[in-house]
Amino acid sequence: MLLINHQKTTTCHIYPPILLFFDFPLPVSPSMKQFTDLFNTTTAKCYWDRCWHHPIEHEEGVRVTRFFEQEVRWGLVNGIRVKGHPLGRTIRKGIPTWMDKYPMGEQIKRLENHVRSMIRVGGPLDHRWELHNR
Repeated sequence: MLLINHQKTTTCHIYPPILLFFDFPLPVSPSMKQFTDLFNTTTAKCYWDRCWHHPIEHEEGVRVTRFFEQEVRWGLVNGIRVKGHPLGRTIRKGIPTWMDKYPMGEQIKRLENHVRSMIRVGGPLDHRWELHNR
């Protein structure tokens, strides 16, 4: 098989529980080299509130970004781009239920603060961000 390297993004998703088994920087291994030869982008998940991923802020005021940060670090250590996914998701399961107590104007301000916070946490890197999903 011939894989031609061009501008197309081939993305992989690394799930945080896998990352808990590694120290950083990750050791170089033949299987990791094959993996990074195949994929040129990884997705660092930054769901604000989501049941089956590690939510950033399921409980108001308690922001958990360590899994997101590990995914960003994993991509950088392995020399592949990182895509933050998604910064905002305006469907019911993407918005923390604690937001319901705020009027719409306040919710928009809090969403903007969440987006800006995730970009800050991600660092001044050559990231791609998916601003909105659905």
